[in-house]
Amino acid sequence: MSTETILYNRLTEVARLGRTIGRDEVAGLLGLDLASPADRKDLIRILDNISYKENAAGRPLLSAVVVLPEIGYPGKAFFLLARELGLNHFGDDRSYYYYELRQVHEYWRQRQHQPTPYTYTPAVERSEVLVLR
Repeated sequence: MSTETILYNRLTEVARLGRTIGRDEVAGLLGLDLASPADRKDLIRILDNISYKENAAGRPLLSAVVVLPEIGYPGKAFFLLARELGLNHFGDDRSYYYYELRQVHEYWRQRQHQPTPYTYTPAVERSEVLVLR
């Protein structure tokens, strides 16, 4: 099973429980070192890839459950992605985040016993995805 699929399964489990997960825990699950700029970039790319797929499938952005523990919500990359996808129609990022997080929790709570609808495909650079849209 790919690391992206492992992460996706973990994030859906967190969402089903109505919780969030720290970015550090996610990085540890993937064997990434957040002190490394390359590993931080890899983490963003993986989370973005999952979110692009979720959005394309008509589901809320699952990466909303991944938060920076020191502030309690996602980092800048999450909000940049939401803007790129045209999802943030709120006056501020935090209002959008709490709305999206509620959507994620509700979506996955309703699917407690359904198999996770995910197929691995390699993560792509954000610029490649934007060209494809």
